[in-house]
Amino acid sequence: MSRPLSKHLVQPQRVATPLPLNIHVFHPGKQVEIEWDDGLTTKTDFVEFRRYCACAWCRQQGLIGHDPAPESSVIKAICAVGEVGINIAFTDGHDRGLFPWEYLRTIADGTIANGSRGNASDE
Repeated sequence: MSRPLSKHLVQPQRVATPLPLNIHVFHPGKQVEIEWDDGLTTKTDFVEFRRYCACAWCRQQGLIGHDPAPESSVIKAICAVGEVGINIAFTDGHDRGLFPWEYLRTIADGTIANGSRGNASDE
């Protein structure tokens, strides 16, 4: 008779990813302000979200983390994707990338510049 392995394995503890409470897009200033549930409020330039767009095309072209053209960094729309993150559509046609909450946070708080890149996924 076999026993379930789950009773004998040590389950890793997961650190809760902060979630956004409110997302405000300021077009004149080209910034996104995000209020997080851990009390942090971040203000991030549009260009940072475009710079770290990790859609399939940007990954294939090796563009994640590269400076985009200024005119391509305008956000056209932000849409919720279920409970996992947001989709950001840019005026240059990039509109298929998914920004999961954890990846969004690393961009918004600036830790992306010091750590991993390309953790976003496509829909």
